[in-house]
Amino acid sequence: MHEILVSRWKMGKPCIAVCPTQHLEKVVGFDAALPSFDKLLVLQFKAYRRLRGKALNHFPIYPKQHTILQQYPMNCAYYVFPDYRTHTQMNHDRLQEYAGRPYKILDNTWFVEVHSVPKSAKKVSRKQLTTSTRKGRIPSKRWQKLAHELDSCQAGFNIARVDGIYALRDPEERLVEELRVPSGYFSFFYTRIRRTQSSYKPFITR
Repeated sequence: MHEILVSRWKMGKPCIAVCPTQHLEKVVGFDAALPSFDKLLVLQFKAYRRLRGKALNHFPIYPKQHTILQQYPMNCAYYVFPDYRTHTQMNHDRLQEYAGRPYKILDNTWFVEVHSVPKSAKKVSRKQLTTSTRKGRIPSKRWQKLAHELDSCQAGFNIARVDGIYALRDPEERLVEELRVPSGYFSFFYTRIRRTQSSYKPFITR
């Protein structure tokens, strides 16, 4: 999530991750909502399933959570599958950032649209994740492609201005309104941060 946020800010598209409590996650189905001006993406992070301390070759899919996520419109909710079996492997790539090689973890992570995973699925195997459309395969993307689709309005919830307030456009998309943030409901929170867009000036590093 950290690398995703850094990526957005460096692209001049500031945003934060809005995360539900564990209790609320059972209702909305996701770990983080990523508001990007005029669009909203929701993400559910997964790690390899472990058995007796050893990482297996698949990611778990929980039926109840999966059912909730598949209620969202197409291209709005994504599973996030990092390809790391140990914390040591992930920490190694994290340290690469300090050596001037950013996004090592993000470039080693799959993003999968929730409707690409069969309704009855209880796991997603690593070998299923591919850009191929062959039977039995599950289409996946890297972050740069998904970020481009978000910016070109091919992915994410549509957010529109209604009576001076920014809100989710379609009734079926408003499940995210159940997400509480410190200042109130999501639409109020979004209205506040949306107003800061015109005054935002990206950092310039040399």
